[in-house]
Amino acid sequence: GSRGRQLFERGDAAIEQYLQSESPDLLVLWYGTNSVVNEELDLEVYAREFGELLERLRSASPHASCLVLGITDLARNENTCFMTPRERKVMTRKRLSSRQRKYLRRNRESRVCNPDALVRKRGRRERFPVPEARTRKQWNAYIERCKHRTPDHLPTFAAVQKRVALEHGCAFYDVFQFMGGRESIVEWACNASPRLASIDLVHLSGEGYRLLARGVFSTLMEALHGIQPAP
Repeated sequence: GSRGRQLFERGDAAIEQYLQSESPDLLVLWYGTNSVVNEELDLEVYAREFGELLERLRSASPHASCLVLGITDLARNENTCFMTPRERKVMTRKRLSSRQRKYLRRNRESRVCNPDALVRKRGRRERFPVPEARTRKQWNAYIERCKHRTPDHLPTFAAVQKRVALEHGCAFYDVFQFMGGRESIVEWACNASPRLASIDLVHLSGEGYRLLARGVFSTLMEALHGIQPAP
């Protein structure tokens, strides 16, 4: 996945030359997801590198305004949560065929949005899909343990983005708060109609991106209107 630092890893001045040639009125940057899921993430290093990126872009286009979009919410759980023993066995293979990938996708929406749909019933008896649960009480505890949750450090990461953006003269739009904060992407993916986020709980849907775009545009227009002289 793309990260902001990759813009300059080639070591040449292609980005600066492009900006100087185009003379944009507004720079909009939206990075973060591929950094925040990095298990080796160092927030101090990220803040420094993100600041260097903004500094280089602003230096190359000093007359442009700058807007940083903050990270979206995302949610994760253990890879094997809600998977049957057979699904887990397929999951451990190094290479998956298209048929195997399709097999794993079969119950994906239920695993994310409605685990109870995975329970098989025969009369009053319930058969749970995972070996960890043999009773309804165990199943309910398993559901609670396996819920998709926002990474603990994500709000801090968003706050770092905001601090660095403001330090470098950029406006900041808090996408995480716009969505509703922790686990909001689960609501967007599972309960919104039309669906606003992908079932992967990382990307938004087309309608979700359009909703966010309208939110950003409305906020910009409100801010611009506020600084215009009265007629």
